[in-house]
Amino acid sequence: MTDTGKMAVHPWLIFREAWGICRKNLVKLSALYLVFYIPYLLIALLAIAIPGDQTNILNIIITLVGLWSGVTLLVAAYKASQAEKFGVGESLIGAGRYFLKYLGASFLGFITIVGVLLVTASVAIVGSALTARTSVLLSAGIQLAAVVVAISLLVYFMIRWALAGASCVLENKGPIGALKRSRELIKDYINPVVGTYLIYMVTLLLASIPYMIVLSILGDSSDGMEAEVLIGAINNIVINTILIPFLYVIMVVLYRKLKEANEANVRA
Repeated sequence: MTDTGKMAVHPWLIFREAWGICRKNLVKLSALYLVFYIPYLLIALLAIAIPGDQTNILNIIITLVGLWSGVTLLVAAYKASQAEKFGVGESLIGAGRYFLKYLGASFLGFITIVGVLLVTASVAIVGSALTARTSVLLSAGIQLAAVVVAISLLVYFMIRWALAGASCVLENKGPIGALKRSRELIKDYINPVVGTYLIYMVTLLLASIPYMIVLSILGDSSDGMEAEVLIGAINNIVINTILIPFLYVIMVVLYRKLKEANEANVRA
């Protein structure tokens, strides 16, 4: 328990537990990721090569593939965290139960973010237009205030809805219920949640160090640039194949710990 009477949640312990689970199940989790990543990459390259309206269709397909991969990895990560056996095909099929809910939650989050940006941009534009002739400072102040409000709201929603997707899968919540559940679990544990994701981001940066060292050795020659592209592609595949599944295991472990903490706080 903390000084405030809440059950403590420690980012580093969550990170360590998640890595232990991921390491034991890395082959299957990575295989699941590649099942989606390879078609995703091929469709993305096709979208670049094909101009016109077909690109929009391909971009929609890319988005759906990305969302399905997220649901599938959450299903697999949950079973791995429970020490249950799971297969690639089983996880792919099991994801179908939650996909529409996950899609709905993602859509609601997306339109909320777009709405925040549109409203704050509109306020900034109108306010600036009305005050530009009378006071340059006031006009600049309105624009700055709009930017601050937009960033604050985006950070607020991104943190509190960080586990909405996990809620769809782990508790079978609908889109609105998942967003509410995520906020409910996270609201008293902002620092541990942010801390956990910060540790993960640092891990991403550390994993990129070998690639950056290779880039500095290759230099700016034409041969070096071709090698950079190849090495960059290999680097992304290797790192993503390990760290993307790891991220979903982190979500599952974090979700479980926050749920336990909130239930303990209610009982206390």
